[in-house]
Amino acid sequence: MFKRGQVTIFVITGLVILLIIGMVYYIRYYSVSGGGFLTSSLEAENVKDYVESCLEETTLKGLIYLGEHGGYYSDKIPYFYKNNISLIEDKEYLGEELNKYIKYNLGLCIKDFYYFDYEIRSGEIKTDSSFFDDKVDVDLSYHLEIVKGEKVYTLDSFNVEVDTNLNEFYDLARFITEDYIINSGWNCMTCIYDELGDFNLYILNIDEGVLYSIVDGGNYSFDFKLW
Repeated sequence: MFKRGQVTIFVITGLVILLIIGMVYYIRYYSVSGGGFLTSSLEAENVKDYVESCLEETTLKGLIYLGEHGGYYSDKIPYFYKNNISLIEDKEYLGEELNKYIKYNLGLCIKDFYYFDYEIRSGEIKTDSSFFDDKVDVDLSYHLEIVKGEKVYTLDSFNVEVDTNLNEFYDLARFITEDYIINSGWNCMTCIYDELGDFNLYILNIDEGVLYSIVDGGNYSFDFKLW
């Protein structure tokens, strides 16, 4: 006969074995990523890659669009100075405006997951964009449920980093604006060209003031007006 102490040891050993089996089973089907639990299934990995590809594409288009509109998600080129009032904002607005662009345009790339042959349920899109010297980091919070047969896999967070000089464009635009204010409605063009470095500057007289366009050798520009 087993003594009571021996029975207790067997019971504890059995519970440990069951716990280990459960953990192995859980780890087999799930992996931890971005603070949430993601299935390790091929379907989920394909969806993750697809969303991050669309996020990168939308971010690139957003950077071009924002640059052409003075950093704003707007169809108008903004005044940074008008009627003796400085209208240029602190740099943080760039991330806020990029968030707006991604929120309202990411779906144009995702297309309701039309190309996938299984059901994908989606939640609300939330983004957090942070600009650094030569890049922007975009975190996307986007709850997805991938339905495959009787299984439901989940994804919650995505991230991309994209090279950009929008940050530097803003600094140059601010320099030009402040120079314009200091000189009472005129710019020291020699000072500006010394500041431009590898960028070019196009200037166009308009009915109310001057349109400035800072451009690089690629697809990017930064347009704003002074009056």
